[in-house]
Amino acid sequence: TQLQWLENELQTAVKKQEKVFIFSHVPLVSNLSYEILAWDYQEAKQVIEKYANVVKAYFAGHEHDGDKTVMNGILHRNLEGAIESEQNVDCFATVYFFANKIKIQGYGKIKDEVFEF
Repeated sequence: TQLQWLENELQTAVKKQEKVFIFSHVPLVSNLSYEILAWDYQEAKQVIEKYANVVKAYFAGHEHDGDKTVMNGILHRNLEGAIESEQNVDCFATVYFFANKIKIQGYGKIKDEVFEF
């Protein structure tokens, strides 16, 4: 299954002492609505939290208003949706990865952020 594959990848990351950043369309955590979460969010979140020492961030979309939560040391960042932007208003970001932090450079609706770990 996909979750078994993910767990295998995370085990490898632990052995190699790597940092992991996960990108998905559907979020696992939301402050706004549980209706938009992945259908297996509880199982997926359990796998990811088991490896919180290497998983630093989980990026998702799907929640057009955007959302940010830090849970068990993992940043869950649901990026704002371009579909909700006003005409001629940008809505995108560039993410920079450093040894001890993530920098999100936002444009338009998405604001600049720094998350240190």
